[in-house]
Amino acid sequence: MLTGPRHYLPHSPPVLGVMTGLVGMTGGLGGFYLASSLGYSKQPPGSYQPGFLIFAGLAMLALGALAGVKQRWRKTWGAGAALGAARV
Repeated sequence: MLTGPRHYLPHSPPVLGVMTGLVGMTGGLGGFYLASSLGYSKQPPGSYQPGFLIFAGLAMLALGALAGVKQRWRKTWGAGAALGAARV
């Protein structure tokens, strides 16, 4: 039975499972939080617009944060060095 990324990448480091779990957890929380907060944001003004604007702002902040650390990641891990070694 295949239960996680270790079955697909048997020589991967154990931290891969931790990172996969964290990404899944944040996606689940984000999906739950989006629906509930849009309901709360609709109550006072009667429109979903404030909630969507808040989430658009959060998405722009996340994009800026990723752009800010991109250069450091490339210096640390190399620009695609691991891509050639990956076997799928």
